[in-house]
Amino acid sequence: MFDLIIRNIMNRKVRSALTVCGIALGIFAVIVMGAMSENFHQTFERSMSVTSDKIRVFAESGVFGGGLTDDKVSDVLRVAGVKDAYGLLMTTFDEDKMGMTGKQILGVPLKNPVLPFLRLS
Repeated sequence: MFDLIIRNIMNRKVRSALTVCGIALGIFAVIVMGAMSENFHQTFERSMSVTSDKIRVFAESGVFGGGLTDDKVSDVLRVAGVKDAYGLLMTTFDEDKMGMTGKQILGVPLKNPVLPFLRLS
């Protein structure tokens, strides 16, 4: 029985090599998918820990329409437990690419900079 196995492997070298390559590729794919899954899990946990205590407030017109006025920001600041509130400007960098595609520009008012060490001169 064992000699039949060895003889078939030696007689069909291409098929045997392809089988070994297929098995190695399958093992590699399982390892890579496991590593990617772990990376996605860590990224998700990190993003949740950074944003879990924050609430986003949008204007009545939605995410991409208009922004929060200073009056609305003042209203949000008056809510109990709110530590900080500010308006955020979000627009597309490329005028011809509207929506979620393309580069985006984000900005905060200079009177309340998120990064106080950045100053415009």
